[in-house]
Amino acid sequence: ADPRTLADAAVALTREHGMEETVTFVSFDWRALARAKEQAPHILNAFTTLPFFQLDPEDASAARDVPGSQDDLIRQASANGAPWMNGYDWRSQKGATFAERMLRAIASGPADGWFAWAGDVTPETMAQARALGLAVSCWTVDEEAEMKRLAALGVEAILTDRPDRMAKALG
Repeated sequence: ADPRTLADAAVALTREHGMEETVTFVSFDWRALARAKEQAPHILNAFTTLPFFQLDPEDASAARDVPGSQDDLIRQASANGAPWMNGYDWRSQKGATFAERMLRAIASGPADGWFAWAGDVTPETMAQARALGLAVSCWTVDEEAEMKRLAALGVEAILTDRPDRMAKALG
């Protein structure tokens, strides 16, 4: 479905159930998040990213991409202004690293936060995100050591399939 249509439906359901103050919209498709922000500026969002190494055309792992594979297609899309980034383009941003340029691209849009692959969250990217006014959260972290590392860095939220491990790790 069209990401804007999905965003309209999500906003309508959120309003219908009185959850506007408790919901944060997250999506890999930033078009949906931009549309939701237009419809409901007060509902928080977090622009979700694939691992930066998968998006970065200059990453060393690109040499291993099989032409036409998912990794190759994602990297090509990123190199050419991926439609899911909705024009918030890392290529036009200043920064010493791909990560910094991506964070600046996120901050150039109507983003309240960055919903990151945990491997991209480092002291440097946390500092950069905070300097840009972005909250940082991580998706699908299931290992206790990684949960502890991210909590120590100060992420706002961790999505997990293993809340039992989260309770044990962060108790």
